[in-house]
Amino acid sequence: MVLWVMKQRFADIFIIYCGIIAISVALHAQDSPSTSLFTVKAQSIITSEIYTSSSQDTLWTPRLPPFVGRAIIRGTADIASIITIPFELYYSNRNFGTNQPFNQFGINPRLSDWLTLHAGYFSHTISDFTFGDLRVLGGGIELHPGKLHFSAAYGIIRDARTEQKRDTIITFPGEYKRLMISAKLGYDHKNGNYIFLNLMKSWDDTMTANPLTQVSPMDNLVASLNTGFSITKGLVFKGEGAISATNANTAAPSLDNQFRLPFNIFKPTVSSFIDAAAKISLQYNPASFWTIQTDAQWIGPGFVTQGFMQLPNDVLDITISPTLQLFQKTLSLRGSIGIRTNNLRNNRQSATQRIISTANIAWNYEQWLGIDGSYSNYGISSRHDNDTLRLQNVVQNIVISPRIMFYTGDSYHLLNLIFSVQDVNDNNLITQRLTNSAAVSAALTHTLTLSNSLNFTTSLMNTDVKNNQLHITVTNLTETIGYTFIENVFDASVMTGIGSIKTVDNELQLLARITGNYLTKTVGTFSLMLSLNSYDYTSASYNPAFRELLCNFQWVMNL
Repeated sequence: MVLWVMKQRFADIFIIYCGIIAISVALHAQDSPSTSLFTVKAQSIITSEIYTSSSQDTLWTPRLPPFVGRAIIRGTADIASIITIPFELYYSNRNFGTNQPFNQFGINPRLSDWLTLHAGYFSHTISDFTFGDLRVLGGGIELHPGKLHFSAAYGIIRDARTEQKRDTIITFPGEYKRLMISAKLGYDHKNGNYIFLNLMKSWDDTMTANPLTQVSPMDNLVASLNTGFSITKGLVFKGEGAISATNANTAAPSLDNQFRLPFNIFKPTVSSFIDAAAKISLQYNPASFWTIQTDAQWIGPGFVTQGFMQLPNDVLDITISPTLQLFQKTLSLRGSIGIRTNNLRNNRQSATQRIISTANIAWNYEQWLGIDGSYSNYGISSRHDNDTLRLQNVVQNIVISPRIMFYTGDSYHLLNLIFSVQDVNDNNLITQRLTNSAAVSAALTHTLTLSNSLNFTTSLMNTDVKNNQLHITVTNLTETIGYTFIENVFDASVMTGIGSIKTVDNELQLLARITGNYLTKTVGTFSLMLSLNSYDYTSASYNPAFRELLCNFQWVMNL
């Protein structure tokens, strides 16, 4: 039965699914004859961009196309108040005239408090070690009667792509279409206690693409158990344990006679490998003003899940995260420190250790006065026997941001400062002269709002970056004037700015921007933006100046 489900085309599942929806809608219509069966809420967005540039440099290339037009209709269709179908129609004059008219179309009807169906494109999260960060094109179901929970899905998680060649060189090896099937069964109580058994199977379909010479087809099976429960008052445990089996090449010689799973759900080959992963979390919250949480995870070097494409393996992570609130919660302190190591089975030449720590403080004395601060430290070291291959560096970052608000007569002032320091310290004798660097930046912003809705915003920013090879200083000053002509109807603003970029010589940049927004009750909102960018190099003989003008118009209307 499992093999039959795996081999069916998505169209068959979709037809069955649509039949279920039709029956549900018909039954609901009989029970509620006065309910409108079909309603649509949509929004249309029309944008156009005109761009032009000029330069005396014969090699100058415009950064944007001269004209881009887009038309988007985005909305939801409601069927009998039980099915909500999101949709999006998209058209653009780029990409050979049109884009695909439907962009990841999917329907996710909630037929009752305990039954939800999926068809088309949808997201499907199972657990941290099985499946979660990929979009599925297929069908799915979620059942939640009482405290029981069951969900299942089947579909495509990657489309096939053929090899790309330039002359006789392969620039892209290609990809097989990848399919998946998943299931989740467990108990979920409203008090936060839960336990789930999870299963995910994925495989590459070699029949849907031309034979790929550079890529081997794979398949992957992952099973896990995750749970969470309260140990005592204020102490909560959460954890998951998983095991994965992976075929690096399904075309390799089979090992069916030595190892076999029920229903042939996984067929091992000489390229197969198995590994495990586990994670736990303990959160202790004895009082409302402080908590502490400890997280740990161990992921074996051979643990693979194709449901999380970016999940690292061969890692051991331990993190401690305390929080504290004082003085009637006007002072908040949060921090964390974590250690990550690899080479768990000593199968590499050396182990790498990372230490990551953060600290955050937020003080809000009153609504008119406050300060935020943060510190982060990222250090990495590799204990390699060969001095030339050893690695040790530390990146530190400090940010301080005070703010103050006050009135002078009928005028309102907001003053905000952001000051940050970043230091990169490379302790490797060979590379430190090239990578040691320090960056200091500060940004001061003052906003003045008058009683007649006229407002002025002045911003001054300076960034200084130093290393052994280069010293860059960037300074920008901008002034923005805004005014609301008709409240909630028509407003406009004008911005001018000047910037200086200094490396060897000073370079000058001038900016100007005009924006306007007009809101109507019948035909939507109109927005217009004109932007000018002028850049002058000091050494104009070999870097001629350039000018850019961008005009953007947008019309948004609710249908």
